[in-house]
Amino acid sequence: MTQCNIDSRGKAVRMIGGISSLLGSLILSILVLSEVLDYQLFIIPIIGALFLGLLSIWEARAGWCVVRGLGFKTPI
Repeated sequence: MTQCNIDSRGKAVRMIGGISSLLGSLILSILVLSEVLDYQLFIIPIIGALFLGLLSIWEARAGWCVVRGLGFKTPI
């Protein structure tokens, strides 16, 4: 299992970032569905924002950072 490697401040930053990313993907999705933006151009950013937002929320809930788990030092 994963061992906690971030503190409460890091969890908060990841949770806020994850929620912001999910909101961004929702806004992009709405713009694509209303045909304001081109589907072919924005499908990868939508999927990327959705995936990374979910990953960030999972990191906040688990208290474990993937990047720190790989041995890199992060400022938060």
